[in-house]
Amino acid sequence: MKTHWDRRAFLVRTVLAATGLAAGGAGCGLRKAALPSRTFMLKGPVASALPDAGENPAPAGVLLVRPFKVATAFDSRSFVVRRSESEYATDAYHAFLVSPGAMLTDLVAEWVRGLKIFAAVTTGGSQLAPSHALEGDITELYADYREAGAPKAVLAGQFRLLHPLMGGASPMVWQHPGGGEVAMAKAGADALVAGWEQGLGDWCRGLERMLRQRPSGTGRSSA
Repeated sequence: MKTHWDRRAFLVRTVLAATGLAAGGAGCGLRKAALPSRTFMLKGPVASALPDAGENPAPAGVLLVRPFKVATAFDSRSFVVRRSESEYATDAYHAFLVSPGAMLTDLVAEWVRGLKIFAAVTTGGSQLAPSHALEGDITELYADYREAGAPKAVLAGQFRLLHPLMGGASPMVWQHPGGGEVAMAKAGADALVAGWEQGLGDWCRGLERMLRQRPSGTGRSSA
């Protein structure tokens, strides 16, 4: 009788051990199957060809591109997804490499340099005294997945040009709202990034027309 119970206990322990190994193996398999995290940087628009020499004044002034402000709801490295009128969520697997405000500030500054409208373009920390300042507010930056089969990349906000720079009393020359929705062929991080890049390019083309009307002169700076 004792031998019978010993054998039965042995079989029970063997089954339990095998079950534990199988469960552990399944857990490892699930972990391996999890999607990896991916990080992205947007590509900025390419500066357009310069107008004819007679229409293109010599570069003048120094433009300070101040750090863009991103609305709190979208000031996240993780991509933000809109699922309904009131439901938003962050994407656990896809994110910007750096904060969106810093990334967009650098992209727009580099694009303005390529336009060769100003003698120099800085983003702060320079000994050059700026004559103009460009400010940006990003009010929307998300993936719109509210409508099944019709995803959209949303990027919107406004730019402001200040001149001359006189601290808090600096007058605003103009304000340029822009951006909006870009239809995506399908939902997904790569298509979303491409949509944001297209939206930024369209917005900057409208901004270019405004920048080419910049006031001349160096102004007085305390920025």
